[in-house]
Amino acid sequence: MKKSLQTRLTKKLSSKRYLFILSIAVLGAIFLAVSQAASQYIVIEPEAGTRTGSVVPVNGDPTASNGSYIKFGTTTPSTSTGIPASDPITPRRTDRQKYLDMTGPRVPLTKYPSIQAISINSQADADKLAGKIVPVNVRIKANNITLRDVKIVTNAAFSLEVMNGITGFTLEYSEVDCTQIGGTNAAVYGGTYNTIRYNYIHGQCDGVKIASNTVYEYNLIEIQRVGDKHFDAMQLNGNSPGENITIRYNYVSGPNQPTGGGANSAVFFDTRYGGYYYSIVENNYLEGGTYTASTVGSDASKPGLLRNNRFGPRELAQYGWYRSADAPNNIVEVYGNVLDSNGTPLTGVTYPK
Repeated sequence: MKKSLQTRLTKKLSSKRYLFILSIAVLGAIFLAVSQAASQYIVIEPEAGTRTGSVVPVNGDPTASNGSYIKFGTTTPSTSTGIPASDPITPRRTDRQKYLDMTGPRVPLTKYPSIQAISINSQADADKLAGKIVPVNVRIKANNITLRDVKIVTNAAFSLEVMNGITGFTLEYSEVDCTQIGGTNAAVYGGTYNTIRYNYIHGQCDGVKIASNTVYEYNLIEIQRVGDKHFDAMQLNGNSPGENITIRYNYVSGPNQPTGGGANSAVFFDTRYGGYYYSIVENNYLEGGTYTASTVGSDASKPGLLRNNRFGPRELAQYGWYRSADAPNNIVEVYGNVLDSNGTPLTGVTYPK
């Protein structure tokens, strides 16, 4: 008797479960019909949509979907009044120690026993340099190599050289000291489709020879003046134009240049070789040089941007904060840049004019 009653109760409960599941299915079908959905799922690309509120678009990142993404919880600088004082992205002059702390090797270092140039032909070769102080120049000879947590100090022509034709190189959390180099050579040179991030690059040389299709972000770059030498903290100066370059969230200090020659900059794009195309210099702290930023594009169909940067004290730059109007058909868009000390907007294509 008890068993028969238990069986009837079990069947009754099972029927209720089936009825509940059936009800959910019916409601789902009604919802699909009313919403006119074409399928049971959706695909969303936020960067392609309409943005409102505290959302900032970030373009030119080869690692992101379609080369762009969006960042939440930030403020979009105004093109008329410049960067708001509360902006959490763009570094300020007072952030130097913060950048010292967040760049360079993250591990204790020991000296690497080498007296000749080091060739990196595989990721395993690169991994051997982690945690080392390297007293010779390093040459990257294979694609898709990541070099991290290394300090390079050498008097070679190029402290770190990415060889011709090599792509996909990443340098991160490293220090490159070019104090011993001098001349017109560079701390970091070559390659394309690179990622250069969280590095401390400093000394008496050109800090970075800017490469096409490359992202430079969260670096501390400090270059010192030596006589009338032409040292740029970041320089595009080669036999072909640069394109698809993104320079953002960096603290860049060019040579202190209140007087004298050596026409140099914190960021310098040489117009003799065609300027820079589809490229962005944004949300950086920039100081020093004859002009702190010298960025000129020369093809109206391939615009570049100099926007939303903080510029350092006027007395550190001989002629002014930026120059961007020398080339014919110049199409570098300049807006949202401010004086770091008080937020004064810097307007016009050349400032001061």
